[in-house]
Amino acid sequence: MSLEIVPVHLLDDLACGRLDRVMEAARDALAGRAGHLDRIRARQDEARWDPHRWIYAAVQDGEAVGFADAEAHYPDLESVTVAQLAVERPQRHRGIGRALVQQVATRAQGTGIRWVAAHTRVRDADGFWTGLGFETTGPGAFRCPVEWAAGRGMPAAVQPSVHCGP
Repeated sequence: MSLEIVPVHLLDDLACGRLDRVMEAARDALAGRAGHLDRIRARQDEARWDPHRWIYAAVQDGEAVGFADAEAHYPDLESVTVAQLAVERPQRHRGIGRALVQQVATRAQGTGIRWVAAHTRVRDADGFWTGLGFETTGPGAFRCPVEWAAGRGMPAAVQPSVHCGP
């Protein structure tokens, strides 16, 4: 199985349809928050022109199986926040979420961004983020040096099993 992490605007129509299903499942997991899917779709359009909005899709064997939606805060805040990360349930625990976070961090390197942050309302997400080497900064809030999140210089216990980069 081949895994690619690509900017969402490069997906073909078939993969975009599959990505819509992944986003709808993410919305359902967040208890169907009103307008959530519409906001994600608006961010997809925004990512085409806004250099601070980064949305990546995980494509496995030609099908979108996950996505990461991130917003870069620079030069002032020196961080990028992963606003949403979702992987199809059958594809979880295969390094796809890690690869998406690594791609966000890899893009952040060299921009002055020092931290990758994440904020989540998903109850069981703590283990995922701390397993990537992120520290807990508050309820549902995490951060990690950009080099660690990109898979470089992190403690051996959390070294990535999947590397994804430019």
